[in-house]
Amino acid sequence: MRHSPEAGQQVSCAEQADATQATGDVGGSPRSSEKDAQRLLIVDDEQNILSSLRRLLRRESYELATASTGEEALRVMKERPADVVISDYRMPGMTGTELLREIQSRWPDTVRIILSGYSEVNAIIAAINEGWIYKFITKPWNDEEILLSVRRAVEQYELVAENKHMACEISRQNEELLELNKLLNQRATDASTGLTCTQELLETIDAGLLAVDTDGLIVGANLRAAELISQKHTEFMGVPAEAVLPEVLHVALFSEDAVAAGRFIHDGRDLQWRIRALEADGSRRATVITLWEDIPCYPA
Repeated sequence: MRHSPEAGQQVSCAEQADATQATGDVGGSPRSSEKDAQRLLIVDDEQNILSSLRRLLRRESYELATASTGEEALRVMKERPADVVISDYRMPGMTGTELLREIQSRWPDTVRIILSGYSEVNAIIAAINEGWIYKFITKPWNDEEILLSVRRAVEQYELVAENKHMACEISRQNEELLELNKLLNQRATDASTGLTCTQELLETIDAGLLAVDTDGLIVGANLRAAELISQKHTEFMGVPAEAVLPEVLHVALFSEDAVAAGRFIHDGRDLQWRIRALEADGSRRATVITLWEDIPCYPA
């Protein structure tokens, strides 16, 4: 038997989302919303059986469709797939197991039930074992057994649809997390590059820079600051400012002025300095000292 183009296709999460947006379907479901009735397709070549099953299942408010042959059932499914298919085993042309095998190939989410007498039990058990059939109901049937079996089949269909929906949702969230991680990694790389460039810039400029916190500890300094201030200390981080700063700078450091500047001679160097307070919410967070050597320019 030749399959239609959709035969055996697996619906991706993206395609499922598009179908859901367009028709309200979930996992290939033919329903347009949560309030729509479950759709059942009954297949039998005997009209009296179709009528009996239709009367019985109508009590449950299902949306019912019928077909007299396997070929007609496939046409009905192609126009609008059913959640559950109930098929007789013996029909002219295509048998019930052949029909349900084809439906399983094209619409794997549809739950498949077969009606048959005891004479076909072995063939039907084989079909059940191969996954073509969800449930086998013998003729003559018990009405309550049919109703219960259909309810269980609908629950099975909805469970599979919900699991697919959840799997797609998890997949979507995982993709979003991957994209977020890529963005965070890129930002971390950019930040690291920026810090490296900033540090290189601080070490390149011909001025000393120091940052002192409110406890009087040096929390940042470039190499030029160490060169201008101390011959003994080359590493200032975490060192008390009073231990390395000339007195004039130490006094100015704790003045009330937000900005201060001056000039002094230190180790034979004519140095200029500027101190600026870094404030947040009206309170001082730290103080930055800029220090540079004043080298006179003589005319050629």
